[in-house]
Amino acid sequence: MCKKLTLLLLPVITLLCINGCSAFYQSLEFRELTAPDVRFVHYSDGPTLKISGTCARAGYVVEKVLQIREGRTLLVKVLISPFSRDGAGTAFETEIVLDELDFVYFGEQRELIWRRHPAPASAEPLPGKRPVPVFEPEE
Repeated sequence: MCKKLTLLLLPVITLLCINGCSAFYQSLEFRELTAPDVRFVHYSDGPTLKISGTCARAGYVVEKVLQIREGRTLLVKVLISPFSRDGAGTAFETEIVLDELDFVYFGEQRELIWRRHPAPASAEPLPGKRPVPVFEPEE
């Protein structure tokens, strides 16, 4: 009887451990977003970049949105998981105050989604690539 109970409980315990383990998160890439939105909002604490979107991967939910600062650069990582939890969904939204930043990247592949200064004419985006938004301060 005890052996049968162990065999029944082992898969349940394994799934519970996997569900709580951060090693099973994956980083969402910008190309995997449905209806990505990158826009400026002006608050009293400075210009803010608002990033939102929906995970296009079937069966995955957004677990966390991380903002990793590296000097004057910020990396936005959206961690997704195939294990659904209460309150978890496929959409996310995050805001970034841009005062001390020059570049904002998204995902493990570090796709540039914002830069403070325009690129030189020789650095125009390739055909099929979207232009990167540039912050222009209000006068």
